[in-house]
Amino acid sequence: MIKKKRVLSAILAISMLLSTGKTIFALENNVQDNTASKNHNDLRLWYDSPAEDSYNGWEKWSLPIGNGYMGASIFGGVEYERVQLNEKTLWSGGPSESRSDYSGGNIASNGTVKVNGIDVPIMKAIQDAYARGDTDTANSLCNKLTGVSDDAGTKGYGYYLSYGN
Repeated sequence: MIKKKRVLSAILAISMLLSTGKTIFALENNVQDNTASKNHNDLRLWYDSPAEDSYNGWEKWSLPIGNGYMGASIFGGVEYERVQLNEKTLWSGGPSESRSDYSGGNIASNGTVKVNGIDVPIMKAIQDAYARGDTDTANSLCNKLTGVSDDAGTKGYGYYLSYGN
């Protein structure tokens, strides 16, 4: 009877060890898998050089954040970081007492343009020019719709102003 108890207790002890061993090995493998997945994340951004420090570097190398109404572009390197702020009212120009004829940069037009002496809807003429591959003509016609930028600020249309740095 005592011999039977010893054999049964030995079998029970061995079976308990074997059952916990599988759990320990499974936990060990799970820890390794979690570590590997933390180091490999497809959504993580890694850079091996700083953003170019130039006048328009923020346009090419920044990471934009925001919601369209306001935002920022963040760029730089390890030692320093630059922040370019953007807010919809950072714009030069606009209506004022001195510019009663302000049109937002849009040119008054009847919506047609002369092509070979015939009045053609300007949008159709632009589409046809692009279809032919004539981008110079298409760009010229587009300028007849919206005008060109007024970087000098003399016509009141204005331009975007950046803020921060």
